[in-house]
Amino acid sequence: MAFSLEQASLSQRPLLAAMLSDCLRELGADGDYPYLPLYWREVGRYPYLMLSDRQTAGFALVRRLDSATVEMAEFYIKPKWRRNGLGQRAARALFVQHPGGWSLSVSQDNPRGLAFWRSIIPAEAKTEPLSAHDALILLRFYYPPR
Repeated sequence: MAFSLEQASLSQRPLLAAMLSDCLRELGADGDYPYLPLYWREVGRYPYLMLSDRQTAGFALVRRLDSATVEMAEFYIKPKWRRNGLGQRAARALFVQHPGGWSLSVSQDNPRGLAFWRSIIPAEAKTEPLSAHDALILLRFYYPPR
């Protein structure tokens, strides 16, 4: 399986938007994602596509929070490509692409997602509740680990 990670072009935005809708639906989230257009307009926002054998397998939205930290705003692997290591390869490729401080949030109601992230981020990652209302957990870490 040939894997690649590439920054999504503006012409690929509809493809990414369709996957984002699938992602939000899986998470039980309704409504619009007003930040998506900003990933092609604002500095410090990075839309990525994940490819497996040149087929689109997922996406990630990464944004710079400050000079030292980036956030994994969204990360999605299509069901067909799950459980074969592609998500781990993609996440690690993103960490290498943006070394330094990282932040990501995961719902406690998403045990598979939480287990996935805990399996690939450094063991010394800080974990803290982000929102009691949404039952979100915030994970903070450095890559490469210090």
